[in-house]
Amino acid sequence: MKKHRLPDTELARIAPLAPDARRKALLKFKNGFPDFSYEPTRRRLPELTNAQPSLLSLGDTEWSKIESGLKRLKNEKEAASNIEVAELLYNFIREEKYIAVMEPFGKLQLGAGVAISYWSDAIFFGPDGPTIFGFDFRRAGGFNDSARRFAFSAQHEHIRQRGDDYATAKLGLVQFPALRNGTRKVRVEFADQVELIPYDELIQMARETYSVWFEILEQREDEARKTGTGGSWWDGD
Repeated sequence: MKKHRLPDTELARIAPLAPDARRKALLKFKNGFPDFSYEPTRRRLPELTNAQPSLLSLGDTEWSKIESGLKRLKNEKEAASNIEVAELLYNFIREEKYIAVMEPFGKLQLGAGVAISYWSDAIFFGPDGPTIFGFDFRRAGGFNDSARRFAFSAQHEHIRQRGDDYATAKLGLVQFPALRNGTRKVRVEFADQVELIPYDELIQMARETYSVWFEILEQREDEARKTGTGGSWWDGD
């Protein structure tokens, strides 16, 4: 059986739950996997945030060029959703005058083949000093308080705890929820008043969640073999 990873955004939402609630959430996610991805926007984060090799800017990418690339996505819903959040992020970074500098942070290893990332490979310099930003592009069902706490804790462990220039960096998450009229907005949360989760607890939460997740996937594979339907519930990573 191919062991499909959970999206990091789903892990942050599900891992802090109590065991029974965690299993229910994993079953619900398995049965309702989204029909499109925000990966096209994630791949364009350096352009959207105007991330530079250093504090000296080498020029900006025009929004029209990014939009043109996203319009070529074959899935119309995916194209429209990615364009919507990408433009919001593009404008947010420039209106708030953040300067993004490339930094290959990599992923936080949690063991058992699990590695997570709630940040882009850039550090953002603004009026309050350096900030680490993670991005949740979902319209609904995005980070709640406990999921943000999980993500902030991962940011702290992987980047602040390195003991380098970013030990005092602010921790931030940028979300793009929908308003009642259906339009999206930028919502920014910081970890200033959040009690962070210790690293060993973070690892335990992730391992317990993945243990149940792999069990659910294995049961699904067994059912498919018995009924002759074959294949996995999910055809790609």
